[in-house]
Amino acid sequence: MGFQKLAILTFVLAAAWLVSARADTVTGYINLTGTVPAYFELWVRGVPGDLDLSPRAIVNDRTLGLLHLKYNIDMASLTLQSTEANGKPMNGAEDWGGAISYKVWGGAACKTVGGSAGAVASVTIPSGNAAGTTMGGGMDVHHAHVEDLAANFSSGLEEDCPVTASWTGVAKDLPLAGTYSMKITATMVSQ
Repeated sequence: MGFQKLAILTFVLAAAWLVSARADTVTGYINLTGTVPAYFELWVRGVPGDLDLSPRAIVNDRTLGLLHLKYNIDMASLTLQSTEANGKPMNGAEDWGGAISYKVWGGAACKTVGGSAGAVASVTIPSGNAAGTTMGGGMDVHHAHVEDLAANFSSGLEEDCPVTASWTGVAKDLPLAGTYSMKITATMVSQ
């Protein structure tokens, strides 16, 4: 009889194990992952037309071009540099002779460019050749707050930043004729 009771008890326990109870819970997971692509783009558009380099001409903030920036990773630098060491249009080895400065406009429409102490402002770039402070030596015009987009914007930026120039023509009534030219290179570097 003892063996029979043990066999019945074993059968009852095995049957209870095979049948689900009402309070059973089963959990499964589907893991999802996705990637946001990194954008780090710089498009440059120049404004067509010659510069008025006439004698004694005074020009303020003539638009030279537009920097279109699109990026969602932190920026280390945005440098503008001229092909000419003095930052002035040249005719071969001949200096145009006038005074010229360049500006990249910062503000609400262009948060990438900015001044010091966290203020968003336009950056004026004088001609000359001291590295880091002039167009000839190359000047970094990015604002420090784009070095941490997550903390300062919580997203990437896509914006247009105008580049302008102001100049005063040669103080001669009849300077030597010729075509004066120069190239400005914009270079954007990520962190």
